[in-house]
Amino acid sequence: MVFSGKRDTSNPVVPGHKYMYHWVKKHAKGANILDVGCWTGAMEYFFSSDNVRITGIDIQEAPLKVVRRKFPNYRFLKASVVERLPFRKNTFDAVMYFMVLEHVPRGTELVTLRNLNIVLKNNGRLFITTMHKNIKSIISDPAYWLGHRHYSEDELRTLLELSGFKIKHIMYNGGYFTTLHIWLLYFFKHVLRRREPRNKILDHLMARDYRNKGFVEIDILAIKQKDV
Repeated sequence: MVFSGKRDTSNPVVPGHKYMYHWVKKHAKGANILDVGCWTGAMEYFFSSDNVRITGIDIQEAPLKVVRRKFPNYRFLKASVVERLPFRKNTFDAVMYFMVLEHVPRGTELVTLRNLNIVLKNNGRLFITTMHKNIKSIISDPAYWLGHRHYSEDELRTLLELSGFKIKHIMYNGGYFTTLHIWLLYFFKHVLRRREPRNKILDHLMARDYRNKGFVEIDILAIKQKDV
């Protein structure tokens, strides 16, 4: 994703972000958290009044300039999860790795997870969300046909085990209204070249998607079991 001026000066806060916030908060109260691919701070928006420490990383400087202004109480660095991260071993209690795995260079997924293992404390928590590989999710994702990767539970389980993690919990989220939002997002971003308007009715329906078992994404809580 390339940062583009006014359109990307802020992340739209959608029901998925709120869902993930409550998910992490439940398991990481008072934690020292690494946010991988923080962009302009959608998750930091929710955590801003909580007793947590957050360090965000992104590969682009432009969104980092935005998020630093918005959340000066948190730390933000330009860094790539594909490379050795600029933190000491066993630094963080938890890592948020949300919708990033499918964007790293193909074949580097295991490298990224091992890099996260290094900076996580023993028994640290890895919260990972990515696109789920199933026929409904693939058909409804316009970016899939341009190389947007999806992953099955078995693929993710293998990657996590090889990188020193044990899966504690798996969920499947996002339904038809979530896919409608994805289509609108791409249409406004790539065709109209502007931010998609917020729609309270669609937000309500997307929130309902997240209260039921879905098919769009797979969300995993994994625990660091050993160093790699």
